[in-house]
Amino acid sequence: MNEVLADVEKARKEYEPLISPGEERKLANVMSRAWESYFPMSQKVMA
Repeated sequence: MNEVLADVEKARKEYEPLISPGEERKLANVMSRAWESYFPMSQKVMA
């Protein structure tokens, strides 16, 4: 699981500077908030 998390974080960091302002930025922000909510819960479930 740590390897997957590292891959996700790496991909997010690489993608971040490529995000266009406007609609793409809004969608990226929604996705980021969703991930930040999802991940801690998934860790609890898997524990």
